[in-house]
Amino acid sequence: MTMGVQELYARPLEFAESDPEWFRFTMANLRGEYVDDSILDRASKE
Repeated sequence: MTMGVQELYARPLEFAESDPEWFRFTMANLRGEYVDDSILDRASKE
């Protein structure tokens, strides 16, 4: 995540073009939209 934010700050367009999946992951985390399935699984068992 830290490296994604660094890439986003240093060279956002190149980051988005060179690795769109990582770019989307980083952006979703920053927006609070990314939820790991393992977190949902643990929450449903509690």
